[in-house]
Amino acid sequence: MYSKNQIFRLPMIVAATLFLGSTSVMGQVSDREKLDNQQYYQGFIKENINYMREYVDSTNIKLMLQSMEQINNKIGEELAKITIPIDEEKINDIFGKSDSEDGDSSPLDKFLPRKSKALKTNFIINYGVSIFNATSTIGLAPKQKTWSSWFWEYGLQSKLRLGKPGARVFLVYGASYMKYRFTWEDNVKLSIVEGPTDAPIPAFNKIDNLTASPKMRIGYIQVPLGLRVKIARKSFIEAGGYLSYRLFTSQTHEQKVNDEKISTKTSSDYKMNDWVYGLTAGIKVGETRIIARYNLNGLFEEIGGVQAKPFSIGFQSVF
Repeated sequence: MYSKNQIFRLPMIVAATLFLGSTSVMGQVSDREKLDNQQYYQGFIKENINYMREYVDSTNIKLMLQSMEQINNKIGEELAKITIPIDEEKINDIFGKSDSEDGDSSPLDKFLPRKSKALKTNFIINYGVSIFNATSTIGLAPKQKTWSSWFWEYGLQSKLRLGKPGARVFLVYGASYMKYRFTWEDNVKLSIVEGPTDAPIPAFNKIDNLTASPKMRIGYIQVPLGLRVKIARKSFIEAGGYLSYRLFTSQTHEQKVNDEKISTKTSSDYKMNDWVYGLTAGIKVGETRIIARYNLNGLFEEIGGVQAKPFSIGFQSVF
């Protein structure tokens, strides 16, 4: 068993070691960078104390963590009292001086505790199943083969910690390329037909002599934006939206005419909206990331005929 003196001294030694160690990592650094790093590691200690507390059953260890937290909070209060000389900050503001030697800087640097820790960018791949979710006033509402209707998304995703070091809320944004591939159970083809007022409208109509399920592909470039809340060390929830610009729409049909098999690929705008937007949500538990997305506006112009608001669910891989 630990004595009361041991319980009190141990967290003091650990906290002081981590604090002093963080200030001696670099030899020649500016006052601004010294303070930034001290504040970052002080927040890092606080965050990990909270994580550790979730797994502790021992009363003695809980008392140690409580003492460590109190000492760490006092360190944070002392760091908050430190001010940087006005001349150095003014020079940085006027000439855009960067704390980093490689030139990878931003005007946001002075608001971030440590850029390399607060801002991170990854390559992501999203993939999963898409539901076309169609209605039609003219022609057919196509029936899809759900497990053969997919979406893929490739792009860059950045996350920026909001608030002080140790904060669990992040701004998530990026840019990506996304493609739907819908596979139809019916033998249908999307065409432009005359509507009730003789205006051209999009509609699905039956097509004969197909030897394979018809497919439709739609490609977008998009900008997602959302908020992520960390709920545990390897878990988070996320919600946001996206704005997408359509790059292409194409259809593929394979027909048999007499003894000849003919594969045709057609492309058009099919009265589709160039801009679409929607909502996204995600959750991570352990190493598994699940994402969902839903179009708020339709794929097609509001002129009658067919309309669709796809819903997608799948997984995310991060590199």
